[in-house]
Amino acid sequence: MSAAPQIAHADTNDLALNRLTFFDGAAVGAPEPAFQFRGGCGTMAANYAQCFADNTAFANLANELGGALAPGLLAPAATIGYNRVYIAYEHSITNINAGSSLRHWQRGTEGIAASSQGNGTERSRTRVPEVLFASRLHMRHGLPYGFELGAQGTYLHDSGLVAMGVDIKWAPFEGFRTGVGYIPDIAIRGAVNTLVGNQQLYLTVVSIDALISKAITVAGSFSITPYAGLQSLLVFGDSTVIDGTPTRSSSQECSRRDTVYSTDPMTGQTTSSLVCVAGTGTPAGASSDSFNDVVFLPTRLLRWRPFGGFRIKYGVFTFTSEFIMDATSPTALAGGCGGSGSVPAYCVSGRPRASNDATRDAVQIDPNFRQFSVNFGVGVTF
Repeated sequence: MSAAPQIAHADTNDLALNRLTFFDGAAVGAPEPAFQFRGGCGTMAANYAQCFADNTAFANLANELGGALAPGLLAPAATIGYNRVYIAYEHSITNINAGSSLRHWQRGTEGIAASSQGNGTERSRTRVPEVLFASRLHMRHGLPYGFELGAQGTYLHDSGLVAMGVDIKWAPFEGFRTGVGYIPDIAIRGAVNTLVGNQQLYLTVVSIDALISKAITVAGSFSITPYAGLQSLLVFGDSTVIDGTPTRSSSQECSRRDTVYSTDPMTGQTTSSLVCVAGTGTPAGASSDSFNDVVFLPTRLLRWRPFGGFRIKYGVFTFTSEFIMDATSPTALAGGCGGSGSVPAYCVSGRPRASNDATRDAVQIDPNFRQFSVNFGVGVTF
């Protein structure tokens, strides 16, 4: 038997972080601004100028992807009840900043050939959707004393991105249904989702929620439970080592190195150095391709998001819908970026300019963009 080779396939929303790079155009005689925010670094087209990480574009991409893969809520404050189980299919529609001048979605995700321009690391998407779709399988189990434990798996459509997570909720007044039953339910919840199996990005999203709800029985056959609350969402994004020049191979250019010793005839001191003795060789005028490997600055963001929704329950069946949106622009957990005065270490070396003003080099999240999600789910409780 013989096996045919498989053709590599990437979905439109799969990551292509090697395109979030730039090079110093001044090195090849380009006018100001010196830094060119596009692919092509480390290749002959750019005179083999060294690749640098575009940390601002990475931070914005990680932030918005974190919002799309955030843990699902879709539940009022009251738990499902002791020893009961909830299983649901949930879906999220989340907007993204597709029109940003950073072009982080155009450059940082694969797209398809029919809606892309350029070749290699210079390729970027010409069309990016305004929203992302994510589906989730969510299971929760009721525990004693008003606790509820859940697990969820999330898939981002048109990609190979999958996140797994757990959540826990505590409703301290659970069980008050008579006498003081007019008191609304309140609860706090914590959840964490983490991206699994991706070779370019480590992404973890943590949420802490406080919510209030009150069940309203209609005609004795079904109930409507409106709820509202506030969520703090923490986004932690870290890249792996990204090859800025996938069309070049440092191991192919120098597959074996030998140690060469030399002795200074005047001092008698012996020194050693590594010399390439096998491989295709580094192109003329180029540095070792290993210099084109980049690691992006870690993304550490805090977001405040109010939310509201309702649940309709009929027998064992439930339908839940909610809306959640950023109240303010995300802030860096390591301190704010931009503005006057000193700039935290988290912010520097984002997008260097031909300027000594450090605040212009800050990693910044677009302050004019607010991300929102429309979520809904159908499930059964037994």
